[in-house]
Amino acid sequence: MQGKSWADNIETIQEAIGYEFQNWHLLQQAFIRRSFSKENGGENNEVLEFIGDKVLDLVVVMVLDNEYGTVKKGEFKEYHSKLNEGKLTELKKNLVDRTMLAHRIDFLDLNKYLFMGKGDIKKNVQEEDSVKEDLFEAIVGAVAIDSDYDMDALYDVVISMLDPLQYIENGFDIDVTNYVQVLQEWNQSFDGTTPSFVYSNYYDGLYQCSVRISDPTGYSLTKCFDAKGRSKTEARTEAAKQAYNYLEENGYLYDEDDFTEIVGEPDEDSAVSQLNILSTKGYFSTPNYEFEETYDEDGNPEWECILTIDEYEYEIHNTASNKKEAKRLCAYEMYKTILDED
Repeated sequence: MQGKSWADNIETIQEAIGYEFQNWHLLQQAFIRRSFSKENGGENNEVLEFIGDKVLDLVVVMVLDNEYGTVKKGEFKEYHSKLNEGKLTELKKNLVDRTMLAHRIDFLDLNKYLFMGKGDIKKNVQEEDSVKEDLFEAIVGAVAIDSDYDMDALYDVVISMLDPLQYIENGFDIDVTNYVQVLQEWNQSFDGTTPSFVYSNYYDGLYQCSVRISDPTGYSLTKCFDAKGRSKTEARTEAAKQAYNYLEENGYLYDEDDFTEIVGEPDEDSAVSQLNILSTKGYFSTPNYEFEETYDEDGNPEWECILTIDEYEYEIHNTASNKKEAKRLCAYEMYKTILDED
């Protein structure tokens, strides 16, 4: 962790996760990696990760139960779920897997507060998905201990940090851009400075955030964008989104001829989302996925996916045991092919 003292960051972190600690030492411990404790002594976050992992599973199951389960009325008061065990298992897996938890830590902008040893700092491990996953689980574990396993508090924290209903309702390929992080990276590359965020109370419990970024036109030193939200985190995100949209709409954000500057290098786990983002931004039409059920040599069912994009002549074919995996493999190969062609 660089810059401000830990005490200065407590309020920001608590706002982001939706919980106020009675014992803020537990919150601090959630951010301490073993590499730091080995060099400086004291406890680290590994056991909190273990606790948080188990609590997270339980809360996500509760969310799925609330969304899809009910006890029948009438003579036979049996439990009924709108989804079968397989579908529920798939949803739970998607909600708690490494990529999702890392994605949410990025969105909440929390990995920058980690306490790390010299080796971890040198390797920049705070950007690794496994480290972000550990941090997410450790925070949930710290809340569990601090609240004495108060399920209402734990449920609220997981809802706040994970936002599971968003993904249940809209799917797992939607774009969740970390606008704050993108702004920070852009400002650093533009003139070596960082954006300034200023908060103030508005009314009816709302917060206002003003973000100042360097003026890409050169007419003034900075440009300011204001937004309101129910929390500082929400207000900050909305203000950063306004600044992001301004930079993107005026061509200041990326080198528009380089797709990797927009969505990054090809990544198997994110390839479907990467293509969707490029399509949404108008670089090509909506990817078209077609599926056909086939069978392997042993007679087991498989799914073949065929991916086409109108602006490109080639077809991408892949086969997997389920549609989602076949789609992911096709998207990854398509994005790599597009980059090779360009």
